[in-house]
Amino acid sequence: MYQSLIFDLDGLLIDSETIYRKISYKMAADLGKQLHDGIWVKQMGRSPIESLGIFRKELGITTHTAQELVDLRNILLTESYRNDLQIIAGCDGDHSRFSRKHADGYCNRIAAETYGVGH
Repeated sequence: MYQSLIFDLDGLLIDSETIYRKISYKMAADLGKQLHDGIWVKQMGRSPIESLGIFRKELGITTHTAQELVDLRNILLTESYRNDLQIIAGCDGDHSRFSRKHADGYCNRIAAETYGVGH
């Protein structure tokens, strides 16, 4: 049973990029490969299967399908979210979010930061 859901819009609430980067480099190393930033950039903004298809092709991985890599990454992401999740600075105060706990135990949080022109 899920205790919470996070809708992270491109790093708005949590530092997801750092977690994805760490996991990607770990997966490559565990497979005896060396990931570099050029490959990482090609993966950004793509669906999981597309991203890990690029990862697989660029690194010459033949031991796993793209879907197997997606499944592996999902396991690693779940572990990392449980243990290493960092809230983006400024998203942890009452000024930046609305929070309400429901009777079923779920909690809604909505980021509400607004920046004016020139920021």
